[in-house]
Amino acid sequence: MSGVDEEDYAKLPLSTRLTHKIWKVRLGAYEECKTQFSRAFEPTDSCFGLWTSNPDLWKNMLMDGNVAAQEAAVAAYMEFIKYASPDYVSKSIAFAIPAISEKCLMSSRAGTKVNSLEALQLVIEVGIVDPVVETLVASFGARLPKLVAANVHALSTLVESFGTKIIRPETIVPVLPKLFGHADKNVRKETVGLTVNLYRWVGVRLKNAIASDLKPVQMKELEAQFAALPEEKPTQKRLLRSQQAESKAVEAQPVPENQGLSASPVEDQSEQEDEYDLVEEVDVFSKIPPTLESALSSVKWKERKEALEDFLPVVSQPKIKDANFSDLVQMLAHRIVKDANVIVVTTAAKCLDSLAKGLHSFFHPYVSITINALLERSKERKASVIEALSAAMDSAFAASNLDALADEIAQFASHKNPQVRTECCHFLSRCLSKTTVLPSKSTVDVIASACVPGVNDTFEPVRNAAAETLGILMKLVGERHIAQYTDSLDDIRKAKVKSYFETATVSVKPRSSRPRPVASSANRNPATVRRPEQRSTSATANKPSLAKNTVLKSKSVSSPTPASPARRVSAERSSSSPAAAAKKKNAFEEGPLLPRPTTRPTLRSSKNHLAMRSLARGGSSQKGLLNETVLHLKKMDLEDSEPTPAKQTKVAPQQSTINVSEKMNALNDFAAERSTLLAQIQKEREEKSLLQRQVSELKREVASLKEELSNANMQQESRQTIARPLGRDGYSVPTSLSSFQRDNRNLDSFHQGLARSRLMLSNDPATRSQFTFNRSSSFAFQQPESPKRVMSRPPSMNLSSDWSRAMDLTAKLKEKIEQMKQTDLRHQSLI
Repeated sequence: MSGVDEEDYAKLPLSTRLTHKIWKVRLGAYEECKTQFSRAFEPTDSCFGLWTSNPDLWKNMLMDGNVAAQEAAVAAYMEFIKYASPDYVSKSIAFAIPAISEKCLMSSRAGTKVNSLEALQLVIEVGIVDPVVETLVASFGARLPKLVAANVHALSTLVESFGTKIIRPETIVPVLPKLFGHADKNVRKETVGLTVNLYRWVGVRLKNAIASDLKPVQMKELEAQFAALPEEKPTQKRLLRSQQAESKAVEAQPVPENQGLSASPVEDQSEQEDEYDLVEEVDVFSKIPPTLESALSSVKWKERKEALEDFLPVVSQPKIKDANFSDLVQMLAHRIVKDANVIVVTTAAKCLDSLAKGLHSFFHPYVSITINALLERSKERKASVIEALSAAMDSAFAASNLDALADEIAQFASHKNPQVRTECCHFLSRCLSKTTVLPSKSTVDVIASACVPGVNDTFEPVRNAAAETLGILMKLVGERHIAQYTDSLDDIRKAKVKSYFETATVSVKPRSSRPRPVASSANRNPATVRRPEQRSTSATANKPSLAKNTVLKSKSVSSPTPASPARRVSAERSSSSPAAAAKKKNAFEEGPLLPRPTTRPTLRSSKNHLAMRSLARGGSSQKGLLNETVLHLKKMDLEDSEPTPAKQTKVAPQQSTINVSEKMNALNDFAAERSTLLAQIQKEREEKSLLQRQVSELKREVASLKEELSNANMQQESRQTIARPLGRDGYSVPTSLSSFQRDNRNLDSFHQGLARSRLMLSNDPATRSQFTFNRSSSFAFQQPESPKRVMSRPPSMNLSSDWSRAMDLTAKLKEKIEQMKQTDLRHQSLI
């Protein structure tokens, strides 16, 4: 195929190229499918959509007549099984497995055979076992011995890899005697291998089941094979996906504390949040100097520096009360971007760092302006300035997340200053290492697309920083998700990215194999829920940290101590019967009789409450009661994943029923709304297609009108050209006619002269008769056809006859002129 043809084929839809008559086009389509499957971000990605609606395409692909295209099709199907959803794989089984059994296992290419066996094993790993085994067993009755031997070998490989716990022998054993009696020696040889693999798992029961149907020679050969087998029990070489998930869950179990391993970054972050909750918040907003804005606008850098240095201790608080700090953040960001003095820039960055740490999650509204200003000023090369800017960026990122900031940070990866590009990549690397949540697909695309050009940058620090970012991102989301971005890199740069990938460390927790229960809206983000409670209590109490968690307080606010509820609980425990104790199922009932909290307390809130109550009150009896309550709360939080309804109120079951009914009604409403939206979308698609057809028809009409207009213009030009024909001497007809008129005027003047001469020579008869003859002969042509009539004729008349008539008239005129000249000469001689 030529280059033009290949380009045209590449523009065809994928579904068309998959069934194209040219095998090279099909080969390219199969390879494209393989690449798309391997780079799919999710099992339900859009690249699998074609195969869910048309699973029969696999049959045509796997039974391709060209061996090269068939090998590419088998490789594509392997990637499909690996990364597609199990539901999508199950839809393809009815078409793919018979095609593999009939054509691929007996292919002349070794790669096709190996990939076909691997594809069958991958299907078994998904959990689809019976359709595969039944298809292979059904092919044992084929007429072609090569086909039978290939399928027997495939089934033997499956038994060897998965064992008889997965590949049930009940379907295989009844057909073994028929295979032993096959006329082809290769079939009998593969049958012996299948029987030996079954014997390793089943044992003597297999020999007893087939001994009566085999020949003594065959039985003797089998016994020799059985005797050579090892004595240890076989192990399953390949696991199902469900078994793989269980093994990963076992490996991911927490290590006992006595092994001296360090805590994970997530646990460290949890401890830091606990310490933050215990600290009393400070109202920094009221302590901002009123002259700070004017001092920061001063033309003297020392005044700006002194103002920031005086303000830094004020804002350096471990916990800052939330307020509107927009103006303050904008002033500091402006100093960071515009100030020429690096000391002022460093101090302003430290102020933002302290403010972000003190506000914690309440710094979220100011993260964007802070990150932009810090990255813009990161063009400085001084180490102290870069250190202060980086620390402020890290503190600001702690109040937000990577999905919200990825677009803004990635813009600086293409900055004109190479130092800014370097620091941008370093900041992205720190964010990827510290994030505890996997980034979304769009975020991964933004970061990878921004860093790939940096790997080829002309500035070496940019290349190293970009390669490090890609390596950490690869560690975070997996190699195959980043492969589509690194394909354009050369081998040296790929090796550099891979080296950073091997040494990278991330803080994301591994995903659990079991589905996690859906958390309530109050527990989904503890940081954002807990802090507003602090703000509401700080207005009425001097120490907000002591009044933060009020879960274990009694209903009576006026009661000074909870001693009476404690005594009531102890009395109830002493007087309760075993039957009444058996009825208790809620962990809250094992402690004091307390009102039901609005949200189920977590382990962290229990720790905080214990610390606060132990600081506020003393007494060994109260401490023991609190410790016992906290232990029960911990047990409930660790073991019970669902919120437990309180047993103190009788309205709780009714409220639960009402919530369930409300949820069902909401789900029904959502389903109806979804169906309406889908119908609306379908209608809009139909209208769009109709409009597109109308637009195409209008375009065709416009093209036809343009063509007609050009034809009309050409006809008009041709008519005008015909209306101005050229004469024999190169002059047009109007020019010839004008010269003819001029000659007529000359003739008129000449005739007047002749008339005067006639008066003078009237006495000479000979001369008069000669003159009369010449005059008559001369005036015979004084009435030519008027040129005006020729010019006034419409263009539709035939101008070729007029033109010839004018030429003839001109020739006759020339002759008469010559005769008149001769006559004039004779007249002068007579005079």
